[in-house]
Amino acid sequence: MIAFEQNIKSLHKKALDVKERLLEIKNQLTCCEAKKKKLKSLECEISKNMLKSQKKINDAYKEVEAAQKLLIILDAYVYVNTYAATFEYVNAYAAAFDEGLFKLYI
Repeated sequence: MIAFEQNIKSLHKKALDVKERLLEIKNQLTCCEAKKKKLKSLECEISKNMLKSQKKINDAYKEVEAAQKLLIILDAYVYVNTYAATFEYVNAYAAAFDEGLFKLYI
């Protein structure tokens, strides 16, 4: 009987060890599920931030394009006005020169 009772005690101990191990695994599983949930939440937040960032980049790109178009227009305006001013200066100089020559011949 003593061997039989020792066998029962041994089985009880093994059962207790298995229960403890099972509880440990269950706790690890709960922890992993909580981490998974948190990671999923972070993934959603990152996705939202990426969309916001992409929108800001697109808006900034449109602003840069508009600014480049304005620069082209401004450059053209400056060029035309500079050319016109130069042309007027040359015409005035030529007219003064012609008048000076005209006075020399009179």
